[in-house]
Amino acid sequence: MIVGDSKQIPRKELNRLEAIIRDFEAIWKRGERPSVDDFLPEGEIYGRFLLIELVQTELEYRIKNGEDARVEEYLDRYPSLSESRVVVLELIRSEWSLRSRNDRGLSRTRFVERFPEFRDELMPGTDDPPSLPTPRPPDLRSVPKLPDLSETALPRRFGKFEIRQKIGTGSFAMVFRAWDTLLNREVALKIPRPEILSAHPNDRAFLREAITARDLVHPHIVAIHDAAPIEGIVCIVRAYVEGTTLAEQLRIAPFAPEEAAVLMIQVAEALDYAHRKGIIHRDLKPANILLDRKGQPHLTDFALAKFSSGESTISPSGQFNALIGTPAYMSPEQASGSPSGVDARSDIFSAGVVLYELLTGSLPFLGRNRLLLTQIQELDPTPPRLLNEEVPPFLEAICLKSLAKKPHERYATAFDFARDLRQYLVGDALPEPTEPPQPKSNRRHNFQPITLAITAILLVLFLTTTWFWQVAEQHRRTDLGLTRRTYRSLIDLARPAESPGVDETDRQPSRADRAWSEVEKLAPMLARDPNLVELAIESHRRLAERADSRGNDRSAENHWAELVVLTEQRLRDEPDSLVDRDQLALGLARLAEIRGRSSRSADSRDLVIRSLELDRAILLDRRHRLERSPDDPAETIGLAESALQVARLEKALDMNPRLSEVESIVLGLERRESLEPIERARLVSVGLELAELQLDENLPITAFRSADRATRQAVQM
Repeated sequence: MIVGDSKQIPRKELNRLEAIIRDFEAIWKRGERPSVDDFLPEGEIYGRFLLIELVQTELEYRIKNGEDARVEEYLDRYPSLSESRVVVLELIRSEWSLRSRNDRGLSRTRFVERFPEFRDELMPGTDDPPSLPTPRPPDLRSVPKLPDLSETALPRRFGKFEIRQKIGTGSFAMVFRAWDTLLNREVALKIPRPEILSAHPNDRAFLREAITARDLVHPHIVAIHDAAPIEGIVCIVRAYVEGTTLAEQLRIAPFAPEEAAVLMIQVAEALDYAHRKGIIHRDLKPANILLDRKGQPHLTDFALAKFSSGESTISPSGQFNALIGTPAYMSPEQASGSPSGVDARSDIFSAGVVLYELLTGSLPFLGRNRLLLTQIQELDPTPPRLLNEEVPPFLEAICLKSLAKKPHERYATAFDFARDLRQYLVGDALPEPTEPPQPKSNRRHNFQPITLAITAILLVLFLTTTWFWQVAEQHRRTDLGLTRRTYRSLIDLARPAESPGVDETDRQPSRADRAWSEVEKLAPMLARDPNLVELAIESHRRLAERADSRGNDRSAENHWAELVVLTEQRLRDEPDSLVDRDQLALGLARLAEIRGRSSRSADSRDLVIRSLELDRAILLDRRHRLERSPDDPAETIGLAESALQVARLEKALDMNPRLSEVESIVLGLERRESLEPIERARLVSVGLELAELQLDENLPITAFRSADRATRQAVQM
């Protein structure tokens, strides 16, 4: 982090500071030159932190614009920056990083001459491995020419390999699915990206992954087959895992707590094996966890790994003391830029971040650049159960322990992490067993043989029954999780790709139709299991909306009716469920629309009245919730949406809709300085629908203003 001595900054304050920095950066992006001083409010309690972020941003844009901006001029202009050695070094690192992108021959000596007091940090140590040289200008005559590997040119021959498909692109390399024509097997071929190849044609840093992971033989670690030059280009050949990445799977569907625990046990076991071999991954994240066709995880990409005995802190890109890893998944010690404190427990922190994301669908720390790194080091994550009430307390405790700020407060080993996850799967947290007190007397107790036999039989029966129950319960949980994931995968397939390729255009509709057909078959089965009813309700809503969009009133009516029945059943058990009440009100309103079109006006009016009663009660509840959290924009937008729905239904019943209430809520939201993109999108939707209602009520000027404000909000997204 830059501000090593800063106070703990509350999350709300971090969001405010980030908004200031975003505004500052937006002006630079427009080609203008904002003043740092203008963005430092007088009396700002976090002024030093904000100053460093603004200076960092300005330095970046000036260098990108070709200016000869230097750290020294900022140290002269703002003497307080020099008070922290960490701050100065971080600014030097930034200048080095930015300049080295355009000047591959940039010499460290020049920086040492400018900052002799940082000689030790700027110059690599004598024990640095020769595979990580100081950046130097490439000899363009020796740069091998990368073959045409575009999708349109595939398949093509590359050495003994037939390259068939591009399956990924990272910071330093591209990965292709290829066929080894000599050994007749499918492999993943990792080839340096063109810009890396031109900058470091003979750089052995690319081989770090092969050198580090060559001896790792584990069922949940991707095996390295070979590393060798192919047509003059150094490539890595590794086992091909047919499937997807955990990152891609997370975009499709969330994980049930039991699924997350099972997966992370396997990940932790693989980490424990690597740690016992003396290897620390340092870049554990969902994108580096491959899932095979059976859903089994496989760790990959050990390119940033280090040996626990210690090594240089130069990154594969040649930057000195660079932050190594992906910021959102870094441990506090990684985020500080101090390599000496990074050990196996850093991987455990990263595993905790992955577990948190599996449980909540969100990262524990959000933001960008230094604000993100500061949160990692300074703030505690929001407890997972506040984001997902289905997370069991014991699993939450495991997750939070792995995310402890201080390494000694985390799990000592990945084995311990996996052990607690197993304990969660077989039952609730139990106290540690204690040894029973030993009898002081040496007197023998003479039990009859029949008593011993009965005791032994009962003990065996108890243990066997307990074991079967645990296995059955685990299978039940796994089956529920599998059903949930099957449903989510079908929904993902049912929705055509946003931008299908030329070859996909013709196949998209038929594939989507087949997927929707499977969803329709699955819906009744989901409804029969109390643990899956919410998915049945969601599936009927999606199917009804699809039928509505196609003008199929009969199908839409059937699905909306099923949704109403299922939500009414759930509300008998949980009458205060806001989600189910919302769903029921929506179902009733949509049924009313369909039946109104089919000349069943009396039935339609009854449904509208029921829906209006529900929506008015929901609106009242939302007002009470907002009183408890007046600064929560999500709650405020929910209130606006409920008020808008009430107004719609009132208009349908020829009542005077209270549009002024909706407008006042919207105006209050528009004055907020920062809204999340999803919140702003919801606000735009409310504003446009409000404008339509105002136009229907013969309020053209008011409608125009509402539409204009909504349009301006959309531009900010």
